Amino acid sequence: MESGIEIALRKGFHTMIAFDMGRKCQAALDACPTCDFAALEPGKTYCYKSTTGACRELLTIGEVTQVTSKRTQAVVIPNHGGPRRIYKGDYDGYGTFIELSDDLRLLSDTAHENIVAAAVAAGLEVPPEVRREYPALFVVIPERFAQSNTTARQRVVNAFSPSWVKRDKALTPETLDEQIEETHRQIAKLQDTRCQAIIGNPDTAADWDQYLDDYRKDIDFYRWLRRLVDVGGVFHIPPNAA
Repeated sequence: MESGIEIALRKGFHTMIAFDMGRKCQAALDACPTCDFAALEPGKTYCYKSTTGACRELLTIGEVTQVTSKRTQAVVIPNHGGPRRIYKGDYDGYGTFIELSDDLRLLSDTAHENIVAAAVAAGLEVPPEVRREYPALFVVIPERFAQSNTTARQRVVNAFSPSWVKRDKALTPETLDEQIEETHRQIAKLQDTRCQAIIGNPDTAADWDQYLDDYRKDIDFYRWLRRLVDVGGVFHIPPNAA
């Protein structure tokens, strides 16, 4: 039987961003048959979805027994955790059980990043949009780019995320050029402010120098990243890409 990684590569999930893989899996889940508690079969795996859509459990069914004339129980193995007993009265009327296909069962515990890493190891082509989600799989990220509350790796991931930097398009050399210019403007303003501030309190000179150094480090980061998103760079996305 194939592993979850093998199934994902066969389906081409390494060529999709994580969001699109999730949509594909959701569509496959929506097409699966559903049943109530009484129809649960030992050995099969189900996704339980509440009527509100808020609660989901992945359950592999063990023994199903009729405890009394009105009480049925099943021993289940959750996706994470040890075996436990569940009862018909706690589930019927509150949601449905979705019977997973073998592919979905194996994919359920397979992370998108691991799929991409396996594709890289196998020498498969990974689109730049997907590379941007896991940049550390494709380049060595210098530790000097780490910030007080952000690792160097996460900082690069954040830079590629439109939601993080409030962009509505992919990061481009032009975007970074604008950011570099803005940082230069901030440095110029800060230098003027520093001169005025240390006249009033010379002891703050080191603090202002630290602020300036932080801006210079930002430029170092932008320049490094710019080369990678430019033409020929590992994260370059052609202007006419969908």
